Amino acid sequence: MAHDYGLFIGGEERPARSGAVTGVRSPATGGVIGHVAEAGEGDVADAVTAAVSAARGWAATARSQRAERLCHLAELVARSAGELAAIGTSDAGRPVTAAKNVDLPLAGEVLTYFAGIAGKTEGRAAPVPGGFVGYSVREPFGVAAGILPWRCPLLQAVWKIAPALAAGNTVVVKPAEQAPLSPMALVRLAREAGIPPGAVNAVPGQDAWRPGTPPGTLLRTGPRASRPGPRSLATVARSSWTWRVSSAMRRSASSAARASAISRIRRISR
Repeated sequence: MAHDYGLFIGGEERPARSGAVTGVRSPATGGVIGHVAEAGEGDVADAVTAAVSAARGWAATARSQRAERLCHLAELVARSAGELAAIGTSDAGRPVTAAKNVDLPLAGEVLTYFAGIAGKTEGRAAPVPGGFVGYSVREPFGVAAGILPWRCPLLQAVWKIAPALAAGNTVVVKPAEQAPLSPMALVRLAREAGIPPGAVNAVPGQDAWRPGTPPGTLLRTGPRASRPGPRSLATVARSSWTWRVSSAMRRSASSAARASAISRIRRISR
């Protein structure tokens, strides 16, 4: 079954401005298993603008409501476990048992955990000289950018999205081009869970070896990301990424080669 996704910007699933679409191939068979829209510079700017527009409203949302939306998303993930496991297996090459018994339960646990954290974020109060009391208040940064690696893509998306939303931030995620389907499925479920338009956006696209500036680089270095700060709701305030995709793949290939050599030695010794 093919899985096709557009860009998720401002609560809508839409094609890229350029109309570009990328085929996603199974690492097992090499066959095309789905398509995703390929974000360009204008699309990334639209996603950041949507996240900025939604930031104040989501930050002002009652913490109990944020928790309720995250719990609903956890329920939808559990309800869609079969489909998400199949996507993770075909998209990222995860063994189906690992997808079903590790990724899906852990994704639900993470969403539920941060739903609980949403209502327990507290500042500090301390006496200061002069008979006064000083206090600190924890406030959302604004817009968070999450650049995802290709390994365990569903969990990587949850680990970026859940804490940001729980803290009152909005999010723009860029899935890895090698395995974008699971994160895109999660973002589609986030819309169904009632998370407001613009709070979660997704801009899949190609890596740096393609012509043009890739979405991940635009999120980190674009003009709207140039002035990070907790009060700056007109910018991407924080970005998070886990290795470069090429670096992670080199590490995995190296590990696989060593494991293969060890396996051969063991077979020979028997």
